[in-house]
Amino acid sequence: MVAELKQHTRLRTRLAHAVGCVLLLMLAASDASAADFARPEPVRIEGYDDHAMEPFLTRDGRVLLFNNSNDQ
Repeated sequence: MVAELKQHTRLRTRLAHAVGCVLLLMLAASDASAADFARPEPVRIEGYDDHAMEPFLTRDGRVLLFNNSNDQ
């Protein structure tokens, strides 16, 4: 019983270390910083002439999404 408990504890410790490593890798992979957003610039969306608010990019950076005005 004691041997099983020690093995279980070792497995939990390894799992905790693995999760910690994954979290650190995810943090390191995020290359955006506050400095990247320090100087916003206006953009023109070709083919769209209505309100474009709260713009954001998809995670892969390929698609710009935005909200329009709720005025009808």
